[in-house]
Amino acid sequence: MPTYKRPKTALATVNHYRCMKAVSAIIVRWNDPTTVPPRDLLAMQNNTAGDYGCAASVLIMSGLNNINNRFEPIHQVATEAVLSLDDDVEMTERSLDFAYKVWKENRERLVGFQLTSRAFLCKYSSNPPEEPNCHYSYFHPRSLELEPMVAMGVNVALTGATLFAKHYLKAYFGGPMELLRQHVSEIFNCEDILMNSMIVNLTRKGPLIVPDEISSGKMATNAEKEGLNYRDNHIGVRNQCGKLFATEFPKPLLRQAMGVIPGKGGSIAYCNRTGICA
Repeated sequence: MPTYKRPKTALATVNHYRCMKAVSAIIVRWNDPTTVPPRDLLAMQNNTAGDYGCAASVLIMSGLNNINNRFEPIHQVATEAVLSLDDDVEMTERSLDFAYKVWKENRERLVGFQLTSRAFLCKYSSNPPEEPNCHYSYFHPRSLELEPMVAMGVNVALTGATLFAKHYLKAYFGGPMELLRQHVSEIFNCEDILMNSMIVNLTRKGPLIVPDEISSGKMATNAEKEGLNYRDNHIGVRNQCGKLFATEFPKPLLRQAMGVIPGKGGSIAYCNRTGICA
């Protein structure tokens, strides 16, 4: 979980997750080395917080504010599944448990959540050959049920709330990804599109999107307006990322997501492109 200059938000989010049964450890990427983490957060790391009902350990790692820090391989990660999380996302334990259940049946795929899903379309022209034309789309998933939302062409699971296999961290920081990773660092954007594209390139499979429940019906209120999506030309920057990535990865750059919902008797139901789930 990366955080930058939002100590109260980060502390609240760590407190939200550290007692969940599915959470083994929380690694906080403290991206502001000029400040000290809150005393209460340090107490969690030092096991002096006094809450002995919470099993998750807390590790604080300080470093420069690099957007790629989110995916840096860390040897302290002992689990096979990694939940990439922004510091202002508080989903319910039921949502996290279901996402983990889905991931265990689809370990090669990236599992995202309804609230943090987007559409990204790249059109290729072969006669004459031209740069791909990529368009990043926002819409309001809360106004749609998951099934028709997926049918609209969702193919990017934003890594502000995403579950995936640990070995993808090593792949992201591998040599073949160095130039693309450097580009992401320079523009401070598109790390989520790059991770989605890399996994599609390795597996030829799109992400799985599950319904989500955000605690108290919200993400952290004040933090949202500080996000990258509020910066000037955010969409234009991401469209340019698509063009670059589409020239480096085999086409298609991304593959359409599949919706996943709880089925009868504790089963998992998969939704096809027409919105039918079975």
